[in-house]
Amino acid sequence: MTTGAATKSGTLTSRWQRVRFWSLRIAVSIVLPLLAAEGILRMIYREEEASANYWGVGAFVADERLGYRHAPGFEGYAARRGDFYVPVTINAQGLRQKNLDEQLRHPRRLLLLGASYVFGLGVAEEHGFAALIHGELNVEGVGVVNASQSGYCVEQAMIFGLSWAERVAPAAILLTMVPTHDTMVGYRPLYLDRDIVHGCRLPKDRWWPVPAVDYLRTHSHLWMYFGTKAIRASVARRAAEFRAMALAQPELVIQPTLKTLLELHRYCVERSIAFGVIVVESEKVPSELDERYLEVCRTEGIPVLRCGPPEFTTQDYFARDSHWNESGHRKAAARVLEFVRGLD
Repeated sequence: MTTGAATKSGTLTSRWQRVRFWSLRIAVSIVLPLLAAEGILRMIYREEEASANYWGVGAFVADERLGYRHAPGFEGYAARRGDFYVPVTINAQGLRQKNLDEQLRHPRRLLLLGASYVFGLGVAEEHGFAALIHGELNVEGVGVVNASQSGYCVEQAMIFGLSWAERVAPAAILLTMVPTHDTMVGYRPLYLDRDIVHGCRLPKDRWWPVPAVDYLRTHSHLWMYFGTKAIRASVARRAAEFRAMALAQPELVIQPTLKTLLELHRYCVERSIAFGVIVVESEKVPSELDERYLEVCRTEGIPVLRCGPPEFTTQDYFARDSHWNESGHRKAAARVLEFVRGLD
């Protein structure tokens, strides 16, 4: 009996050892290639290039009303592979503006609101149109405060901007809007469907939102590289669906953004603040949305500057990205200067 039990115990031990051996072998055969792929991607791609949204870890903080905003004190880079890799510094007040204190000392101030075009995504801070107009306006006694946040729609830009208006007491407010983006994000407040994890924007409905997996989502180049393709495909599909709806029901989809635009206009009128709108146009934008906003602005007496074709050509944009390059910002700066001087 003792011999039989020992034999059975030895057989079980042997089987367990084989299970452990093959389990370890299978695990190694999976893990090692993944680690190798991670290492190769880290050599080829920078963190910001692997990400789907231009940014690496730490660029954003959560905001209860706005979903997110740029993290005060952030120093990093914004990147899109093949187009740009530029340094970005966010000051202690949460703005991309190194000379904020200097601008606030001028007797009159221009407050710029908007998203990535005003922020200068893709170019160094000094090459963005917001910085390019400083020199000439400063000579005229006007300081320029760039209160933009990358990724914001009109509603976010207004809420964030009005908190700055109370501090800045501007003589003029200039809002930059991109009709399709602003309308799509503002129609259903998509910005509230984001969690900020490790300073990165993640969808709240993401698969398996647990700390270990979220760490991989925000730090693993391999995860971000393949996740980027899925995210961009999803965004493109959602944008196509929205454009179809916008073409079918333009009056419905523009209402939230239009309401915000008119509210900001009333705010300025009540305080005798000059107000103007820059509409960034693109051949990909349904003309129905552009024209509807322009019609409302004309009816309400809101000055509008249109920035798009034919004045802006392919030479003014990045090859694979819709944002202005340095040429585009120089062209925008010249037109914005003329526009600002014409505001009442």
